[in-house]
Amino acid sequence: VEGMQLLGFYASMLVDQAHDPDPTVARDSATLLELLTPIVKAFGSDTALKANELAVQILGGYGYTREYPVEQCYRDNRINPIHEGTNGIQALDLLGRKVMQQGGAGLKLLLAEIGREVDAAKAHAELSAMAEQLAFAAQLAARTTQAAAARMQAGEVRAVLANAQHYMTLLGQLTLAWCWLKMARIALAALPSAHAADADFYRGKLQTCRFVFATELPQVELAARLVASVDDSALAMQGAWF
Repeated sequence: VEGMQLLGFYASMLVDQAHDPDPTVARDSATLLELLTPIVKAFGSDTALKANELAVQILGGYGYTREYPVEQCYRDNRINPIHEGTNGIQALDLLGRKVMQQGGAGLKLLLAEIGREVDAAKAHAELSAMAEQLAFAAQLAARTTQAAAARMQAGEVRAVLANAQHYMTLLGQLTLAWCWLKMARIALAALPSAHAADADFYRGKLQTCRFVFATELPQVELAARLVASVDDSALAMQGAWF
């Protein structure tokens, strides 16, 4: 969830930078914001709801009752994947429009930002393996997008968009990992001069980053395979077969 918060703050910064007096900064900020908006809304609300669900599960039966606040948080958050365009619509918008507009300019800007973070993280031995993993995921996202674009240009629009939710997972996990690597790099730099309580806070950031890269980021490989292969197992389903 903290990774999505950072992404939300970053998107908020882009809102301001879209009004920068430098026309290049303004243009690039607006373009990148266009791409990130459905990710922040849809992937962010899915992630928050998953965190709420786990909170209920941890408390067991107590978490399901109104004596504890987590059930209220779950009910309040359940609307977020629905309002302002359901998350399915946001995924269709991401793959069918946002990532393809202006010749893929938004994705190019995002991958450039990720590349800069990868280069910065590689300078730290403790983060170098994760930096390489993120670089691979970014390259995979670029190849998958190119493959999806080619199939849509060939007329397979509905078939490609049938896997839009998997594409949302691909870019969502990629951007989430990018945010966590940034936080880990900052935490690692702050550790040597940190007081005891702060040091524990920074070590927690580093450990969470390791968890994200071990358990969440690998999901991009399955998502990319489904999108690139234009899997039709859902699209080919017939109403009479239910």
